[in-house]
Amino acid sequence: MRAMVCVAAAALVALGSERVGHAQSGCALRGTPVMEKSAVVFSAAQGGEVIARFSGQPVAVAATLPTAAGDRVAVRTGKGTGGFRVEGFLEARAVPVMGSRSLPVVADHVWIGAGRRLTLVSSTATHAVVELKVGAPIDQTVRATAPCDALVLDPPTVAAVSPPGKARGYLARRAPLELLGAPGGASVFTLSSDSIKDALLFWGTERRSGFVHVQLASDVLLDGWLPVAGLEALKEGEMLDALGAPPPRVSTPQLMLQGEPRRVKVTREVP
Repeated sequence: MRAMVCVAAAALVALGSERVGHAQSGCALRGTPVMEKSAVVFSAAQGGEVIARFSGQPVAVAATLPTAAGDRVAVRTGKGTGGFRVEGFLEARAVPVMGSRSLPVVADHVWIGAGRRLTLVSSTATHAVVELKVGAPIDQTVRATAPCDALVLDPPTVAAVSPPGKARGYLARRAPLELLGAPGGASVFTLSSDSIKDALLFWGTERRSGFVHVQLASDVLLDGWLPVAGLEALKEGEMLDALGAPPPRVSTPQLMLQGEPRRVKVTREVP
């Protein structure tokens, strides 16, 4: 059993190192994230063998997002200061990529909120295209292009969002809902006909020509204009309790090799 575990670890480093060099052109991220429980580490960017799984504690990880369609994310555990490490490849959906700040979907009007778990669509040396499946009460997927320095593996500190002091609450109960860029202007974003499961709570501070300037803070941030006629105005000073959805919490896994490895102590990195 000991020999099998040692061979598996050695093969992981050997097979991973060649393909990691191939994938260096994508966004490079570092952190100590809580990896998805039972996330599988493979020996190659495509195909390959299962050589390790995550299950337990946070782990220091360097991740390189792939630029080739269908490739996995290249990962390397450890901080580069010696000791045992693992190199290999994870499916993109298993890597906890988040925005360190709000990511624009529609400039000046729609953003993905910071700290939301994102799905990787594609990556270049400087940017990545990511998606977010928005939670309740909206059921819709939005996409943003983010610079590499706006993406992180560790959950960022997200400031609580509060409505302006003189804001008034407005409920939207029907879809489709067209968010406008100006009073009576063009639509900049559509909440589709099947995307609103419950009432959406906006807050607004300005009314003009039958339209109200509204904002919404949830998994996505919205800022634009809506027709007053399609909204239910709350009493002045009245706001519903839940104005936004906090970033999701995840469990705490650790990295485990297949089989039953024996504990050893090393004084330097051993390939």
